[in-house]
Amino acid sequence: AIVGVLSGAFLLKNEKDSQNFKTPLDQTRGKNVTRPRISLFVLLFLFMAALTGVAVFAQHVPSYAQMLGFPTSKIGITVALSSVGSALGAFLIGIISDKLGIKNASFAIIGLWGIAIIGFLFCKQNFTIFAVSAFLHGVCSSSVGVLFPSLTSFFYGEENYEKMYSRLAISAP
Repeated sequence: AIVGVLSGAFLLKNEKDSQNFKTPLDQTRGKNVTRPRISLFVLLFLFMAALTGVAVFAQHVPSYAQMLGFPTSKIGITVALSSVGSALGAFLIGIISDKLGIKNASFAIIGLWGIAIIGFLFCKQNFTIFAVSAFLHGVCSSSVGVLFPSLTSFFYGEENYEKMYSRLAISAP
């Protein structure tokens, strides 16, 4: 989680470097912003790998709930909430990234995932906090399929999207 936050913050905040590599977004704004190819690739890879690593926790939510002592009926509710969150998340993340921009949507997902992780860590016997954390985790886990292509397109442009996304998708676990 820390790697995801740090690489994401650095990736989304520091966009300038010494190579000429303009995206369509820069051209429409009339800026001559330059981007690093290698360091951008590494940071985007770290961000994707960290978020993917956190997303796979969804399969462990039921066993974690059982370990905390929640009854089977409540474990089923958390799995359902996580699934509903995942379905709604893909839809909501697309809307948020269209309205606020992909960078702000990425920061929002990092923040929501942080809240979900903190909720999982400190819920102990409070089922409501655990259920809300499972829902938020579901919302954020769907970001893997929505944010990664959007971020790749944002940073590398439409003309380089295919080439770079295929490399990133193969590289990230």
